[in-house]
Amino acid sequence: MRKSSRIAPLILLVTVLVALALYCVWPHERTYQGRPFSQWLEEYQKVRTNVTDLVQQRKDEARFAALGPAVVPDLVKVLEKRAGLNFDGKLGNQLIHFSATRRIGNWLSLRAGAAEYRRFEAVYLLGVMGPQGQAAIPAMIRIYQNTGESICLRKDILVSLARINRRPDLVVPVLAESLSGPQLLVETAGRALGEFGTNSIPAIPALRQTLHHWDTWTGLVAAQTIRNIDPNASLAAVDEVMPLLIKALESEVRVHWWYAIPLLAQYGDHAKVAVPLLVKIREKGDVYLQERAADTLKQIDPEAAAKAGVQ
Repeated sequence: MRKSSRIAPLILLVTVLVALALYCVWPHERTYQGRPFSQWLEEYQKVRTNVTDLVQQRKDEARFAALGPAVVPDLVKVLEKRAGLNFDGKLGNQLIHFSATRRIGNWLSLRAGAAEYRRFEAVYLLGVMGPQGQAAIPAMIRIYQNTGESICLRKDILVSLARINRRPDLVVPVLAESLSGPQLLVETAGRALGEFGTNSIPAIPALRQTLHHWDTWTGLVAAQTIRNIDPNASLAAVDEVMPLLIKALESEVRVHWWYAIPLLAQYGDHAKVAVPLLVKIREKGDVYLQERAADTLKQIDPEAAAKAGVQ
């Protein structure tokens, strides 16, 4: 009896010490404005996909950005949490083929899928942070340059790097290199370079190469980006840009017309070769295209515009 009465307090003491040790070493979730980090992630799953109410989305994004740069390390941890995901997914896909292990297989596959979705959300929220997300740039670039990553995740990283809009010394070379990559990344990189303004001047040679891209729309994005970065460089590239613009106006894709028409005006006499196409578009385009074509006609050839009945 005495022995057992001495052992019981000892067991209790050991239990308390183990619990205390686990509490000290177990990672604790940080809170922001009184809410656990995981709750913010759960809420912003819906914000990220809210494309029907962009005004509300911008308000929600501002609310998250107000958390400040302290949240950035937690977002980076989520983004970097890839180790084990491939194993879980592959093992789950194998286990679901057998009735005895199907349940655990489904659980592993869903677990891997949910973790990958959170990585996409972390990338989005880093972009929402704007310049406050600067500390995440090296990690974002490292993950982007891993070609084993999902191309959609890599595309989203480029978008968020443009929204953060810091460290052009690191980001612009990566964007320029991306112009020779997969189609999905080329257009995104081109737009991102435009967000860095004159800091993207070193990327203009790569953008001029992109003017010859097989996809007309991608070439038009490159032309617009060059103009946004350096209007003088855009003028110097006239011999490369004009064939692209003529090709766009000759296509039957109206979004090509919409994008190409305003780019013509800067080239003055060089753009007169496009006058017949502009007149044709003015005759069969919708009212907005007609207005665009008319404005451009007046700028590049007032006489031809008057003959076409442009007031």
